[in-house]
Amino acid sequence: MKLININIEGNKHFATVIPFIESEAPDVLCLQEVFLKDVARFEALGFTCSFLPMMRRLYAGEYDELGTLLCSRSEMTSIQSAYYHNDGMELPRFNPDEKTQSILNVKYGVQSAIIHHNNTPYCIATTHFTWTPDGEMPCKEQVTSMASFLAYIQTLPAHCISGDFNIPRNKNPLYGDLIAQYTDAIPAIYQSSLDGTLHHGKDKPDLQHLFTSYMVDYVFTLPPY
Repeated sequence: MKLININIEGNKHFATVIPFIESEAPDVLCLQEVFLKDVARFEALGFTCSFLPMMRRLYAGEYDELGTLLCSRSEMTSIQSAYYHNDGMELPRFNPDEKTQSILNVKYGVQSAIIHHNNTPYCIATTHFTWTPDGEMPCKEQVTSMASFLAYIQTLPAHCISGDFNIPRNKNPLYGDLIAQYTDAIPAIYQSSLDGTLHHGKDKPDLQHLFTSYMVDYVFTLPPY
């Protein structure tokens, strides 16, 4: 099974993302920051998709749901999801003028499914974890999210989970909570998951360290994976 995980940043990078997915031909695709109206793009590539909304955000002048997408080329069963931050909140609208407060008010959640690949069932999960203003310092929302997240994932069968965790490896102390539970499947030679040619900070001198030592997107596994 080939799995690909990407935070696609809404509708900004389709000219790069779609050809990459077509050429790599993954069996499973886990995406973050996907607009609901763009789900059809990935279904057209041959995937069955499960969408979990996190917020409503402007897209071409209209508000649309934005969230995570779990995709499979083979049958998906036992699809389930849960919010571990702002569970009871109505789906919020993102306000760019109050960016920090808007991102903290997002409904952060995890979704999972049993994917039947070559007659073998695999439990695959994906998430976009709670953001913190300083990636190396967890805010109180990130701390409480981690407790709720860990409690929920322990109710799942053994699984592989990928996503944008907003927790830099060996910098944010919550990384220790993750590797106490999981094996970090991203080899240590890869030290950043941010693309210096596409990221919004690519031209900012004070953000260049993000492209050399800022691993925040992961694949975590539990035995027998």
